[in-house]
Order: sequence, then structure tokens, then C-alpha cells
Amino acid sequence: VAQTPGGSAAGVERSSTAGGAALVPAGHFLRERLEILTLMEAGRLPGLEGGFLLRSDLRSVAPRFPDDRIAVDSTIRFTAELALGGRWGSDLLDPGDGALFGVESSLELGERWALVADIVGGGYRVRAPVRELRLSHRAGPVVLWGGRTALRVGPGLDDLILSGAHSMDGVGVGTVESFRWPGPLARLGEWDASLNLVRPGQVGVIEDPWYGTMTVSVDPTPWLHLGGNRTAAFGGEGMPEVTFERVIRLLSGRHSTDTGEFEDQYAQLFARVRVPLGGRRVGLYMAYAFNDTEGAIRDDPGLLAGILLPLAPPGWTGALRWEYTAFGGRARLCRSCEVNRERGWFNHYVFGDHARDGIPYGSELGGYGARNLLRWTGWNPDGEWALSVEAFAEVREGVNLLIERWPGKRRGGRIEVEYRPTPTFRVEAAGGWADGAEIPGEGTLEVRLSLLALRYP
Repeated sequence: VAQTPGGSAAGVERSSTAGGAALVPAGHFLRERLEILTLMEAGRLPGLEGGFLLRSDLRSVAPRFPDDRIAVDSTIRFTAELALGGRWGSDLLDPGDGALFGVESSLELGERWALVADIVGGGYRVRAPVRELRLSHRAGPVVLWGGRTALRVGPGLDDLILSGAHSMDGVGVGTVESFRWPGPLARLGEWDASLNLVRPGQVGVIEDPWYGTMTVSVDPTPWLHLGGNRTAAFGGEGMPEVTFERVIRLLSGRHSTDTGEFEDQYAQLFARVRVPLGGRRVGLYMAYAFNDTEGAIRDDPGLLAGILLPLAPPGWTGALRWEYTAFGGRARLCRSCEVNRERGWFNHYVFGDHARDGIPYGSELGGYGARNLLRWTGWNPDGEWALSVEAFAEVREGVNLLIERWPGKRRGGRIEVEYRPTPTFRVEAAGGWADGAEIPGEGTLEVRLSLLALRYP
């Protein structure tokens, strides 16, 4: 589906249970917790290429954490969380120092309706004060949503073609419960699908284009998850008119005009597998992406690959992750194959940069180059403490949207800590540092206090 979303309903995580269709935002810690627990406990692999989680997916996880917004069932349920914080330093998404004020709320009406809002103000993150305002409705085996959200598609921490960096207004539909085809085709496994259509406001130099995402995935076995994503920016001011014929050609994978100036398309295939190794269950995942130019799948791919290994001190639950992201020559699976040319990732000859306000819609790498990331995430038995520590090394080269900001080689690290002394109060702190051969060092520190101020029942 989509992200915040990918592999199932409209940016929604798929569910194997019948109840509880309400959607909750999937933050970094929550998303990683579900992924780690599913890996360790041999449950069905979640479609983590999406960024929304169904409440029913989380019921087996939530009792481990003091967050009753997830753990408690109710016909009518309302929560509102207030946050205050501050930030010192500078990075790409949030430049400069500043204060933070935020409100995150959700309203659930039975198992079929949910309204989620996330509003942020203050001295930074002013690009999108309303980061999320989304109404979801479950209709039988599918869920429909409308409003504002951040879409993402991909199985990793980074995502190649759509990373969820921008909020967009739109609608979507996707499966809530996986389905099997009738007859002999049932042996193929359990399927999910989603389709989202949004207005991002701007893609490159084009104002008010349409942006679509489509995902289809299948679980042939409980330990294997396969799928594919498509994204496309099309139409907009000064572009050819959006017609039924052009949309059909776009969906079929062909250029919708003779010159191809109507759209900018990206696609990827992904896989997630769980394998036993030395008495542990190890998670492996991979995505292979390409743009819409001829020969790009061979000459100019994007690659994301990762390993997730359960590893934690006594009494804690956690996992160590290695993730590799690359574009162009560093991503080719066949290094000895003849290459015609590189096409230019996240740069289109009509749309321009695949970005808004200088921030890519796709991978944080921004284009040609590569990144290695090592990250450990864990939490104690009652969920009072959660910790994440990461280190990275990256290189940007050639056509890259961020090469002026971060040219050449760069390395750094980051620490995130979450402390929940009570079910209604949370303290979060994060800090990082990075430097490179061609740029001075830079760091950030952010502190956030959150209080569950209103709750019903």
C-alpha cells in the first residue's frame, strides 16, 4: 500500500483478523517493534512496506507496551496527545533551532470508522503544519481512506521510490484482510492490494500534478512475502490533459504520449523472507527499483537490501539491522554486464527534480551513490524504556538531489531514547552527528515531552 503506505490497503498494514479496522500511525519504534516481534515469534510476516498499522495487527504486540490506545477495545474511543519540545542544530528536514508544539488525536467509531489527526507548529517543521488528517472506513474486506497522509512504499527503513517525507491530500482503497483466489489458484497464497491517488502540490517544477501509488503482494508461505509497487506523477499545470486513454496507458506501464512528457513513473519489486540460522530466526529483505526509461531495469537500478538479526541483552527484546541502499552502478546485480548509460535517478527532463522544497520524494540518499546503515533497536520487558542506536557511512556522486548539501563521502550516527514512566506520559530524546571530507561536522539534539491529555473511555 501506501506511507506512510505499500503492501496492503491504502497505505494500511494488512490484517489476518476480522475485527478492529481502525488505523494508527506507525512511528519508527512501533513499526520496528512489530517487525522484530513477528520475526522472533514466527507469526505471519507483516507487509511493512506500508506505514499504517491496523489496530488488530497490534493487539498481540500492545500488551507489552503501556499504550492503551492500542491495547483496549471500545465501541467509541477518543484520544488526544499533546507534545512540547525543542530542537537544536540543523539537518535536511528540519533546518535551524526552534520550539515544537504538537497535537496528535484519534477518534474511532466502532470497528469501521477512524479519524486520525497530527498537527505540528513551532519554530521548525513548518512545511506541513497539518501532517496528517485522515478519515478511514472499513467496508467488508477493504478499507477506504480520504484526507491528508504521508505515503511510503518499500520494505526497509529507507524506501527507494517513495519514503513518506511529504504529506499529501488524496484518497485510497486497499485490502484489510488478505484473500485467496478461488479454485487451484488458492495454492498461490494470500494476496493484498492497494491503490492511492493524491495531490502532492508540487513535483519538481510542475505545480498541482496527480500522484498515484499501486501495490500488489502475495504470501506464498507464512515465511515469505513478495510484491511490487508502482508510483507515478502525472498531469499538472502546463502538462497534457489527463484523459482516460492516457491513464490506461500509464497503468499498463507505457508512456502515455508519444514523447512521454505526461508522467514520471517509478517501480520496484520487493521480497521479505524469514530463515532459521543458529537457533534464531533471521529476517532478510530486498527491493529492486527502476524508473520508466527503456533499459533502466538493467542499466540503472536502485537497490535496497537488509538483514534483521534478533539480538538483545538479558531481559530485553531487540534486533540488530544492517541495511544497504544504492543507485546506479553500485546497485547493479550484474556488475560485469554491458551498460549503455545511466538515466538519472529522481530527475526527469520535464518534471525536473523528483522533490518538493528540495526534499526528495524517494530515498534519503537522493540519487546516485550508496549508504550502509547499522542500527540496533530494543526495549525492556514492560516497554518503559526503548532505545535505538545507529551508525551510517554514505557517498553521493553524479546526479544526486542532495549532493550540493552533502557532497562525496559522509558518516555519522544517531541515538534515540524513549521513556514512559506512566501509560500517559512519554519523554523522547534524539541526537546525532555527521561529518564528511568536503563538509564541516553538523549535529542535532531534539527533546519532546508528550502527555495523553484527553481519553475516552
